[in-house]
Amino acid sequence: MSEELGEGDLRERIVELERALEASEQRNRELLRAMDHVPSGIEIYDADGVAQYLNPAMMKMITISSTEEVIGYFNILTDPFSAETGIRPLYERAYAGETVFTDEFSVAMERAAEDWGTTSSDIWFKMILVPTFDSGGKVSSVVALMFETTEARQMARTLQLVSRRDGIELLAGGVAHDYNNLLSAIITNAQIVRETSTEKEVIELNEDVLRASEQAVFLTKQLLAYTGRNERSISTLDLGVLTDGITQVFRNSILQVGSINLDFSPSECLAEVDAGQYKQVVMNLLTNAIEALPSDGGLVQVKLRQVELGASELESFQFSEQVEAGLWNVLEIHDNGSGMDDDTRLHIFEPYFTTKATGHGLGLAATLGIIWNHGGGISVTSEKGSGTSFRILLPTSAHSITSTMRLERQDTLPESATLLIVDNSPYLRASLRALLERLNFTLYEAEDGLDAVERLKSLKQAPDMILMEIMTPHLNGLDVLRLVRDNDPTLPVLLMSSHGEVGQRGVSGDPYASFLQKPFDSAAILSQIAQMLGGSP
Repeated sequence: MSEELGEGDLRERIVELERALEASEQRNRELLRAMDHVPSGIEIYDADGVAQYLNPAMMKMITISSTEEVIGYFNILTDPFSAETGIRPLYERAYAGETVFTDEFSVAMERAAEDWGTTSSDIWFKMILVPTFDSGGKVSSVVALMFETTEARQMARTLQLVSRRDGIELLAGGVAHDYNNLLSAIITNAQIVRETSTEKEVIELNEDVLRASEQAVFLTKQLLAYTGRNERSISTLDLGVLTDGITQVFRNSILQVGSINLDFSPSECLAEVDAGQYKQVVMNLLTNAIEALPSDGGLVQVKLRQVELGASELESFQFSEQVEAGLWNVLEIHDNGSGMDDDTRLHIFEPYFTTKATGHGLGLAATLGIIWNHGGGISVTSEKGSGTSFRILLPTSAHSITSTMRLERQDTLPESATLLIVDNSPYLRASLRALLERLNFTLYEAEDGLDAVERLKSLKQAPDMILMEIMTPHLNGLDVLRLVRDNDPTLPVLLMSSHGEVGQRGVSGDPYASFLQKPFDSAAILSQIAQMLGGSP
């Protein structure tokens, strides 16, 4: 029989136990401090499923600033939220003693936002649930490790869009080249018919051809806007003036189904933009908004502001490159129409994706391309049956407004001229020949760059002017222009192409060269010829 502890021994034993308890609590505090700094979310639930700990990363994930309403109250095994989100069965497996590894899944945080006052939207994450056991082998707690993948998914989505955009850009460049050659030929021939025909039926059918051609031109511009390969004319403009002008066009078309409400900043919202492309963005978004409105009365709200945005606020926008926090122009177009489900919303910026029976699926793809090419960002929020909001960000400008007024002048065509037409499209060469021969011009043709060089060598006298496609086989138009300049620095050369920026750069610094964007009509090319043959620039 052991000796009973004396009073001194008992006190010493109590001190040892207190020290051991303090050491254990110290280790627990250090462990908690360590978990406070873990970048992944951590939750600990007791044996009954009641929340006992959330680390700061978890609090940030669900955007709560305090755990007072969660710790000791929220029960992962009984709260309806865990059942609604599909999490409860996972925890039930953990409380049965299983370590659970999940695939990536999402949780809608609307209920949490209502109960806990958060601002969180849906989150995506992977999770590991680890049970701990007491000395009797029963589960005493469950530790949840959560690895959020929301931002990674958004980045992957953006990279996917960028990659898809790069691929479609190659396709668009080739398609636009051939398509615009055909359109230029169709439009030119149709305008010749308009001017020469006297038969009423022919004239009416011809007008249908011209209207269809105009729609085809717009479709091509949509495709090129998505890739960023169309011509841009950047100037400092007030977005309020541009937006107001565009919305006025839609006021009559919306009267039968609803109304448009404008809410613009009282101060100027200046930005460096291409006016035509910006108008295209607003038209695309307004068209979609109006088409989504209910038949019994709807509302489209158009807001424009300059807003200071921080890094966290910029995360909800899609950008093509890294941007900095600061002052941004924010255009928001909201409708109270049919809205979109999550799956549709994820695909709306993809080229050729459409939910419309007659849509071509390029409107929003073009919108994204234009905004990205202007250094901006775009975001969309939508819920089925509750409307849609698009927000556009464009960098602000400190420059003064650029004047867009241009002096008009009357251009007179010469009575005769000798022209060399260089283009790989036989249809376009034929239409230009039909147009220009009516003016008593002498015409020579070449189907590519090498053919053009050989034709120039064979002519006894140089032509008065060269009309030349840039993207010709064997030898491109820019190389031909350089060869021409070696022999004749002042010969007028009109470059033609679907690729506006390439053409503008090609004629830069050459006072005797000009550029015409395809597709063009007869008036545009006759005006260019008149200007270039009208004397010294």
